[in-house]
Amino acid sequence: MKASKSNKFKEAVEATPDIAQCYEKGLDAVEEKNRIKVQDTKKLQGSVFIDECLQKVKKYSQQNRWDYVVGYKDHAFYVEVHGAKDSEVKKLIKKLQWVRAWRASSESLSKIPSTYHWVRIKGSITANSSWMRRAAEAKLYPVNILDLDQVLKEEKESHATRIHPIS
Repeated sequence: MKASKSNKFKEAVEATPDIAQCYEKGLDAVEEKNRIKVQDTKKLQGSVFIDECLQKVKKYSQQNRWDYVVGYKDHAFYVEVHGAKDSEVKKLIKKLQWVRAWRASSESLSKIPSTYHWVRIKGSITANSSWMRRAAEAKLYPVNILDLDQVLKEEKESHATRIHPIS
């Protein structure tokens, strides 16, 4: 009998006391499942509704918390589902700063390759506005549907182009 491959994402979640009890299979923790696309659902490693899980933890109750983390193909996708309005960008950047610091404080989660994503549910940001520039500087780009396989493909391609040419 073939041994099953370990689920590094689940192990990392369960080793993080803040969210250890909040792990869900597949996309079960995500309310907006229709906004996340994957080619192979068998490669989904689970999800956590971070915001809901931490709202009752005193040290996080007043923080601008990120929505979700989804494990897929040994990668953690931190997903914020939020309206796209110029006035909301500052809040999203605060949430991004919070989730990056929170992730860094978890020895197990910080070992998993991760990306951060903003899934737009309504509205738009004025093109070329100072708010759009701030979002871009933070590497936050609103998308309607988050295609996890496309993100992984783009990550792989960007790493391949980081090879320095011989002078």
